[in-house]
Amino acid sequence: MSEDAQSDRASNWTRRLSAILKKVGLPVIDIMLTSRGLDVILEGDDGDRISVLVRDRDDDNAWFISERFAYSYRATAEPAEGDRGNIDLCRRVLVHLEDRFPKDWNMVASAGDDSLPQIFAERFPFATLERSRTDGSLNTEVLVRLNRECNLDCPFCSAPDLEQVDAGDLNACLEWVSENLEGARVALTGGEPTLRRDFDEVLRFVLGLSGIEAVQVQTNAVRFASSGWAASLPGPDPMLNYFVSMHAVDPDLYDLCTGGEGQFERAVKGTRALLAAGHRVVLNVVVNRHNLHHLDELVRSIPGVFGGDSPQDTLDSLPGLHFSTLTCPPGRPEVERWLVRYSELVPRVEAAAALAQGLGIEVDPLVGSTHAAVPPCLVGHEHRRAATHRPEPLYGETGYEDYRRPWVKASSCRRCRLDRYCLGVPAPYARQFGLGELKPDSGEDQQPGCLVMSVADFISGAPVMSGTRCVRVDLGRPIAGDQGWPVDEIMDACDRATRRGMEVELACRLVESTLRAVDGLTRLAARL
Repeated sequence: MSEDAQSDRASNWTRRLSAILKKVGLPVIDIMLTSRGLDVILEGDDGDRISVLVRDRDDDNAWFISERFAYSYRATAEPAEGDRGNIDLCRRVLVHLEDRFPKDWNMVASAGDDSLPQIFAERFPFATLERSRTDGSLNTEVLVRLNRECNLDCPFCSAPDLEQVDAGDLNACLEWVSENLEGARVALTGGEPTLRRDFDEVLRFVLGLSGIEAVQVQTNAVRFASSGWAASLPGPDPMLNYFVSMHAVDPDLYDLCTGGEGQFERAVKGTRALLAAGHRVVLNVVVNRHNLHHLDELVRSIPGVFGGDSPQDTLDSLPGLHFSTLTCPPGRPEVERWLVRYSELVPRVEAAAALAQGLGIEVDPLVGSTHAAVPPCLVGHEHRRAATHRPEPLYGETGYEDYRRPWVKASSCRRCRLDRYCLGVPAPYARQFGLGELKPDSGEDQQPGCLVMSVADFISGAPVMSGTRCVRVDLGRPIAGDQGWPVDEIMDACDRATRRGMEVELACRLVESTLRAVDGLTRLAARL
């Protein structure tokens, strides 16, 4: 039987089991079948998830052992009486159905879409699937680790210890993403992915797949210092960008943050080569206790270090900027020595972001990442409003004051309007600094009636609820070539909005700007 046929058969089996359990009144969210066994995920009385686990009889965590299997459960807190009744009922039904269980657990399937990230990781252990929502739309990002080899040794590196992926397995993963996750964004990472001998072939392969919306290469850019290599790679391509680690512009501090020696000049040369070849580049700064007071200097240096030969060339070629926080991955206990309190970190990062924007540098939202981001309740109101990206944590990643989980939230986080989209803080951070900084966001401090719209909806006159006093229009990047923004249409829409008594905010990103686009922005500013 083919692998696809096995997968379809397993999926049908989990769906039938889900239907049986729901018939007896169990609040089933999902059922996951993996090589480890069977997970039945139930909704608890307080909305939390409870997993009933079926494993081999030698499972040390078993609460009940049948003739064939061991049963246990996993919950974020001690189950309430009603939840305990559901756990026991689920166990009794499963024991009754054991004769119908698959003979071979070595299949991967789910009864629904909720466990897809875990299912994906089981099938492709070198890749991670993350999901988020933007204005209600579901986004999918796939992180594919090409290798573990690296020419630097960042002490806070989040890469797991994996062997280099076989080309056949890698292509199978990318093709599966293309066929099953239409519109996905793929990030190629490592280790240092450019050290893989067939890196250019992998890049060409993934860029040639339909169904993939964007490709990001996460790199330290050192290898791009080799003469002509950046220009020989595919692109520049609108769907391709390079996410370059640049934690400092002081050579000694750069070496401290990257565990290297004398590699700063090559990293700068490689980044400039990417920009000169027309590639889109975003500098990623992992903020820590050693570079926190260096952020302003780093930002001020960007136009001089990475800009072009003329003011216009500099504006057109500036890299974007992204601030990341430490994730404290397992196996890296030394990361804890690099942690800094968010209450100290956030003001400096917000100031650096404002400085960068004043210099014409595009800055990603401070809470735009799934893991390497500040909890949204700790950033200022403007940064919360700018972050339309809402990550969806994986099942079991976080718990309320449960320090066994990789991430931890305060009990009070249950009252936060952003709770569903927030991981909290890394467990090592919580153990070192506590959870007192986390404050539930009730939404009361939001500017009332402010609506975020795409430029297309704004121009077309999409319906706006009565009482809306502010419209924030995301202009995105100007269209490639000489077209720029549809300035006249935006002006007309602004006139309509202001006649209705609404304030209009225009948010733009100038990384790919052309002279005409800048001129258009100037005309817009003058008109408004």
